[in-house]
Amino acid sequence: MRQDPVSAMKTIFPVLAVLLLAQGLSACQSLPPAEPSVLPDTVWQASELNGQALVLLEGEWRPQLQFGRDGHVSGRAGCNLLRGDYQHSGRELRIAPLVSTQRLCPAAIMKREKEFLRALEGGSSYVRDADTLGLRNPIGITLVRFQSAGLSGQTKEPATFVPAGSSGSPRPD
Repeated sequence: MRQDPVSAMKTIFPVLAVLLLAQGLSACQSLPPAEPSVLPDTVWQASELNGQALVLLEGEWRPQLQFGRDGHVSGRAGCNLLRGDYQHSGRELRIAPLVSTQRLCPAAIMKREKEFLRALEGGSSYVRDADTLGLRNPIGITLVRFQSAGLSGQTKEPATFVPAGSSGSPRPD
């Protein structure tokens, strides 16, 4: 006894749907797990620059970065605010081009700001350990090391700065 075409489709369609779903699920299992996003949603404050501990100069902001999920990076460079783009894939990280405001600060702060911006644009990879992020150049030398200041919008208490020889109370950086 032959079935009419509509009845045959009603029988075959559920079987095909189950087979296709099973094939799709097995294909998903063969893909590597997605790398968790390790950069966005955290404020990163610079703690070292070119291998030296970053001790703030009088009037200097602590350099910091915040990576957006949209491929933009923003932050402070020491004197000026910065903004730019970044590309992130695996352990590769490229930050450029950067633009900054044009505020004028003392020469020593401007010099270090220029070094910081140059280091950011010279980085090609990163390493992250718990609350630390290191930006490295192509041969693996860490150019800038950052400490997590907490989640965006929920940063930890700011570090304090006391000018050398000052008897005044500390002020936030």
